[in-house]
Order: sequence, then structure tokens, then C-alpha cells
Amino acid sequence: MKPLLLALVALLALPLAARADPASPPTFQDAAKTFDAAFAKNDCDLGMPATRQLTADPAFAALPAAAKDKVWGFAVTCDTRRKDVANLFDDVRQGTQLPDSLSWFWLRRLDAGGLLGKTDDVVDTTEHLASADPASLNLIHSDFFVRFRAAALAAGRADAATRVLAALERANYQPQTVDPESDASGLWLDAARGEADTGRLDHASALLGRITAPEALIGARLDQRFTALVAADPARFDLKAAAERQLAVDRAVLLGHPKLLAAAREVGVDLRMLERFDEALALIQTDLDNVAKAPPDAPAYSDEARELNWLHNDLAETLFAAGRRDEAIAAMRDAAALQERGLDDNISQTINLAGMLMIAGRDQDALATLAPFDKGLQVTAYGLGWVRADHACALVGLRRAADVADDMAWVTAHQRDNPAARVRALMCAGTLDDLAAELIAELGDSDQREAALVNLSLFDPPPPAYITPRIAADDALWTALRARPDVQAAIARAGHTERIPLCACAFQDAY
Repeated sequence: MKPLLLALVALLALPLAARADPASPPTFQDAAKTFDAAFAKNDCDLGMPATRQLTADPAFAALPAAAKDKVWGFAVTCDTRRKDVANLFDDVRQGTQLPDSLSWFWLRRLDAGGLLGKTDDVVDTTEHLASADPASLNLIHSDFFVRFRAAALAAGRADAATRVLAALERANYQPQTVDPESDASGLWLDAARGEADTGRLDHASALLGRITAPEALIGARLDQRFTALVAADPARFDLKAAAERQLAVDRAVLLGHPKLLAAAREVGVDLRMLERFDEALALIQTDLDNVAKAPPDAPAYSDEARELNWLHNDLAETLFAAGRRDEAIAAMRDAAALQERGLDDNISQTINLAGMLMIAGRDQDALATLAPFDKGLQVTAYGLGWVRADHACALVGLRRAADVADDMAWVTAHQRDNPAARVRALMCAGTLDDLAAELIAELGDSDQREAALVNLSLFDPPPPAYITPRIAADDALWTALRARPDVQAAIARAGHTERIPLCACAFQDAY
């Protein structure tokens, strides 16, 4: 929404440069007057009927480009506000046909084309922006292109995926939104895999050179497709150095955006990854103190409503990683009590609290926390995977293994929605053979092999106080799995495992 807001300020500063010709029908002049009034008030309900009347009249063609720009800009703004995607695409296409049309129109066209599944239009629009205003593409979240690439490949349109990627490379695409999910490293890694699969290792190497996120570098290091490339340039794939670089970058972002809680949170995650728990906790506490001291009508952070529950979540996870279990659970309860992005119920932290209770061996409390999901609390299939897995684990912890059949059937039927949840459930309620079969299948699947290789690798050991009986049991299972010849053979076909010199606690839900 940032480009929309910026463009709207510019639109409001533009005058309607021409009135209708005196010979035009009075209805056109009336519509122009109504439009002007609506524009001044930013009133879509008043202005959109006038907009439709103006643009349908032949006299509209005689208006100067600045006036047309203003009218189409208003229409696109209102379509976006109303989530009227069908009209948005038609209106924004008119805006992009104006002489010297603003990049803002093209960015909105990209959004609309993606929502409507207009593959060729997304390709053409991306290529236009890469040529006319490459920096503007940095305003688009990387997830847009990740989803587009996946949909294009699934539809047999590898050509479209390739053209969009090439345009992003030409534009030196580097998404600028302050958002942990906006980094394009995952996109470049996925594309590099595709290039390696077709033997284009030089291009795969260039794509890997664009990766900065440690999470993506881990995936590249372990994948057998990149063994030679990693060996040829080990410094590029040094995970500890990458994490330190990421911390420096995120500190600089925070310095430039001190009112953004998302920026502060990123620094905290980086510190947790590097096992600098005391520094992470001090930063989080400073943020929480700032929130508490600020008056209600002047919050300390501009994105506080969206990020505060996740800041409490970060506090809980950092405390748990540091071995301060009871404090962590209390912090996650605080997080679960906060609103999540305007929803009536906090789904994410409720699930995270249940998982934390289960890992801590408080299985009855975990079941009580999950009870609302039995009563119809709405959740995505991905989230429900964790609900079912944690429910099964808690039942096993209470010696009710005979009651896990429904949960196990669900995670099996929805394995694609959340593969990690099925692994979690099997860790608690399956046999070693079941778990080995699952990991071997994942290692043979190009979409899941990274997660399997990471799970079978070893991260830096946590503090002794972190280790609960359930964590110790899990560690014993992973050791037994790594020792199996069939698992070792599957690992060798997919890549390799290794010691990762970072804290696994920073990669929650990452694989």
C-alpha cells in the first residue's frame, strides 16, 4: 500500500486541468463538477458514479493528459479501497495507456494482474517496469513474485516464470519493504535450483550470488545441486559471516526507521540467531518499555498495532531459547492475549503457546490451550497442522496414545499443507520406521528436500537449561534416524547434512 499512499498525495495536488468544451452536453459538465467535489473530499461513493460518466463520454478523450491521469488515478484508488479487482484492472490499464504514465499505475496493474491470474500481463508489466523504472519494482513484496513463479510453473508456463525472473535480474530487484518476509533470497534460491536442474550452472551461480539471507544460504549449502558452486566459493556461503552481515544491515535499517517495530524485531531475530540472547532480550525490553510509556493517542511505533503481539512472541521464544522456560511461557500467554492484525482471536500465538507448553511437558495445559480449535475457531490448513500435531504430542505425553488416530489421519491427509507438522506428529506418535519413511520421501522430493536436510543437520547446541525431556527424546530420535543406512543413502542422493553454527531457535517455521 505504500506506493498507493504516496501516489494519492500526488494526485490530490493535481488540478483538473480542463473543463468540458462549452458544446459538450450539460451532463458532462455536471459530472466534472461532481468529480471535483468528490476528489477534494476523497469520497469514492460520490465520485465513482461521476467518474464512470466522465470516462464513458466521448468528450473525455479531449481532456488533457493531466486531467485524465487524475480521473483514472481516482478510479484506481477507489477500486483498490473497495477491493474491486475486476474494475481495478480495466481502470489501471487505461491509466497505463496515458502518455508518460506514472509508474504508480503500472505497479497497481501488476497487483491486479497477479490477483486475476493474468500471466502474460504480469510478464509484460514487469518487463515494462524493469526497463522504464527499475527501482519501482523494489516496492513490490518478494512474495508476489514467489507466488507468481510457483503458479506459472504449475500451469506449464515456465517461459513466463523465466521472463519475469530475467526482468527482475535486469532491474537488480531488491525489495525495500521493512518486512522479514520481503527478502528476495528465497526467490533467487528457487530460481537457481531450476537453472541447476537444466544444467545452467553459470546462471545458477549468479543467482546464488544474490542471496543474503542465512536461511536461504543454508538451503544452498546442503543441496547436492550446488556442491561444486559452494566448494568453489566457500566465503560466499559462510553462515556465521552471513548472519553477522544480516545483523549489520538490519541495524542500519532500524537506524533509518526508528519508529518501525518490524525493524527492531528483525535485529532481535538476528541476535537470537547468533545466540546473543542477552542483547536480544535487552532490545526487546527497550521496545516494550517504549510501548508502555507512550500515550494511547501517540504510540511509540507506527506499526505497533500490527507488530506488538509478535514482539511479545519474540520475547517468549528468546527466553525459551535461553533456558528461562517459565518466563517464556508467561510471555507467550501475554502474546496470545493481544489482538492479531485486527482479528477477534489471536491464532498464531495461541498455537505457539500450546507448542511451548507441550515441549515443556505441560501436556494438560497444552490441550486446554488448543481446546478453542475443537469448538470451531477458524484457522488455515497450515495452522491447523500445528494444532493437530501438538494435540497428538500432548495426548502421547498424557499416555493417551490410543486417542491420536484422528490427529494422525489429518496431518497425513494434509501433509502438503504443512509437512513439518506431520514430522512433528510422527516424532511423538509414530515409529522410527514411520519417521524414516517420511524423511526419505521428503529427501526425494525437490520441493521438500531442503527441509529434510536441515532437520537432519545439527545446529549449535542450546544452553543445558533449554533441554526438556521431550527435547531430549527428540534429539535421540534424530540421532537414530541419522544412523540408519536407508536415511543416509537418501541424504547422499539429495545433498548432505552438516553442523550449522547458528541457533535453530531463529528458524521457527522456516523449513
